[in-house]
Amino acid sequence: MFLVLGIGLLNWKGAIEFKIFLLFFLPMLVAVVLQKVLCKKINYKIVISAIGILVNNIFYNWNEICKIYIVRRPAENGSDWHLIIALDTELLDRYDISNITGLNSTETKLAAYIKHFNKFA
Repeated sequence: MFLVLGIGLLNWKGAIEFKIFLLFFLPMLVAVVLQKVLCKKINYKIVISAIGILVNNIFYNWNEICKIYIVRRPAENGSDWHLIIALDTELLDRYDISNITGLNSTETKLAAYIKHFNKFA
């Protein structure tokens, strides 16, 4: 794809600075975006059900969970959101949910789903 884009840009009659910008900056931008999308540290599935919550292929039974917190922490470019699960064994597991997506998801909706399903436990 980049080779075809590069050959097309070389044949295009326009400013040389713009050609250089597109030939070198565009592939770097695509690489950075793909790295963010494919990063397993921040990309995982959260499944909430009546028997527990599954985060990053780790299942937590509602009976084992003491508290669940959704915390906002200030960061250099806005804020980061974290899902913190406190277990009865006095362990804490923290997950970055700043990039939460799907079905018009927000931290408030995630908290509402957790509260709803936790009632059945």
